[in-house]
Amino acid sequence: MFGLTPGEVALAINAITWAITQGSALFDALQIKELTDLLAKLQAQMAQVQQDRATANADIDARDKQLEQDLAKK
Repeated sequence: MFGLTPGEVALAINAITWAITQGSALFDALQIKELTDLLAKLQAQMAQVQQDRATANADIDARDKQLEQDLAKK
């Protein structure tokens, strides 16, 4: 999406959440809707990043175990 790091996405989520909670004092309804939409996209991206990280870690662990088994056979 944006190519942000997980930390940057978390910071953006916090900033957008703050902006949404400030409501019409700072933003009009269209801006709040756009911020809410962006927040949903960023939260989805963060969830996907976390899932991808878990999958990658599981794949690495499985590969390491397989390598250990292969080395033990030799």
